[in-house]
Amino acid sequence: MAAGKVRWDKLTPPEYAHLDARAVEQLRSAGRCDVYEKVFVAKDGRRIPVLLGAAAIDSAGGDPEVAAFVTDLTPLKYAQKALQTA
Repeated sequence: MAAGKVRWDKLTPPEYAHLDARAVEQLRSAGRCDVYEKVFVAKDGRRIPVLLGAAAIDSAGGDPEVAAFVTDLTPLKYAQKALQTA
């Protein structure tokens, strides 16, 4: 990640790109984005549901940096499916 080789936009399927575009616009205009769900694609092709949120942080260098969180929702999705099945 530190080398910049992991790119969130490359891990995102095209059908979720509009959600990322909206989040980027919110970051630019409001300094934060609404928390949202999307999917990342793993190297092996698995689709991993995630919850994502971000906020801009002022930095000493002048250019804002972004702090973000990504939470794997796989266990939650499995539990929801099990409840529906039961």
